[in-house]
Amino acid sequence: MGYRVGIDIGGETVKGALIENGEKILYKEKIDILIPITIEEMETKIEGLINSVLEKSSVRDKEIECIGIGCTGIVDVKEKIVKYACNLDWNNVEFSDFLEKRFNVPFYVENRAYAAAIGEYLYGDLEQTVKNMIFITLSTGLGGGIILDGRLYRGFNFSAGEVGHMIIKKGGRECNCKNRGCFERYASGTGIVETAFEKMNRNKGSKLREYLKEKGELTAEAVFEIASKKDKAALETIEEFVEDLSVGVANIINILQPEVLVVGGGVSNSGEVFIERLKEKVKEKDYAKNCEKRCEIKISKLKSDATLIGSVNLEQFIE
Repeated sequence: MGYRVGIDIGGETVKGALIENGEKILYKEKIDILIPITIEEMETKIEGLINSVLEKSSVRDKEIECIGIGCTGIVDVKEKIVKYACNLDWNNVEFSDFLEKRFNVPFYVENRAYAAAIGEYLYGDLEQTVKNMIFITLSTGLGGGIILDGRLYRGFNFSAGEVGHMIIKKGGRECNCKNRGCFERYASGTGIVETAFEKMNRNKGSKLREYLKEKGELTAEAVFEIASKKDKAALETIEEFVEDLSVGVANIINILQPEVLVVGGGVSNSGEVFIERLKEKVKEKDYAKNCEKRCEIKISKLKSDATLIGSVNLEQFIE
C-alpha cells in the first residue's frame, strides 16, 4: 500500500491528508466551508485541497492509489450517494465521477463516523482479539460506527450507528434533524459550547465571558482550558457534559455490550480530563456492571485523524 488521499467532510470544515501505507499521515490541511454548499462546490473544494496536499508533499498525481472520503450523514457506500446530512443540508446528493477522472484513481465515499471506526479498529489501541467495537466521534456533531464480528454494520439503509440522534432529553434542545433532545445537542463540541453559554449567563464573573469578549467566539477546547483554572461556570459545563455523555454511552453499551467503546473526535483531545469520570458515571448505569467481563471505554488513539485514516482503508469493508 503506497500513497493514498483521505478526505474528512464535517459540518464546518473539510480536511485532507496524504497517507502512506494506510496509516502514516505525511501531510494534512483543513479548509472551512459555508452551508449551504452544493455537491459541485464541494467536489471543487476537495480537488483544490487534494492539489494543495500533493503539492506541499511533493507527490505527483500519478503516485496516489485511491481517494477515500468520509462524509457526515447517511451514505450509500455502493452508489456514493449522501442520502441525508442535516449538518450539510443535503438530501440524496450524489458524488460524480469528477474526482475519479481528475486524478485517474478509484475513490470511495463513506459516513465519516464509520470511516473513523474503521481507522480505529485497524490502527487504534485495541487488542488483536477484539472483534466487537463501538466508536463514537465527538466533534461539531456526534456520530457513531459499529464493528460487529470484525465487520462494519451499516444497517439495511446505511443509517445504523446514528447515535448522535438518540434522544436523551425529552423536549430538549432542538436539533438540526428537527427532533428535540438529541444526544449530539449535549455531548458534542457544539453542545458543550451551548451549555457553557447557559452557565455563563448565570455567572456574570465567569472567565468564559472574558474569553468570549477577547476572542469573539467560544470553543469546546476553550471551555476545557478555562475549567482547568477552576472557573465555576466552566467546571459546571464539563460536569454536565460528562453526565450527558455517560447517559448516551451507557445506553449504547446496554444495547450492544461490545468489548470496547472508543471515544474519538476533536473533543477527545481533552479526554484525559474527563475519561475517568465518564467511566465512573457509565458504570453506575451499566446493566452488566456486576459481570466479570465489561465493556472497556477508551479514548481514541487516532484522535481527530481517525476518519482520514479509515477513509483510505474503506475498500476492505465494502462487501
